Amino acid sequence: NIKGEKIVLDRNKKILSSNNKSLLKDKNNNIITTKKFEYQFETGIISINNANIKDSFDNRIKIKTATIDTQLNSLEGNEININLNN
Repeated sequence: NIKGEKIVLDRNKKILSSNNKSLLKDKNNNIITTKKFEYQFETGIISINNANIKDSFDNRIKIKTATIDTQLNSLEGNEININLNN
């Protein structure tokens, strides 16, 4: 589920992207609010910039740049601040 403005689908490159604030929600109810994203259909990779992530356990993550592999369910990034809901 993706919400935002000026979301662009490049059918030739098989990329969905936006340079504007967007909200992405996955099947596990994790919510990503990001200022910029790019999703590559062939690899299942999402690149995000200046994002806030709220997971299904209400843990909150602020991250400057990250790559999410939707096939491996992994996240790699830098400048991360995590607030765990204990």
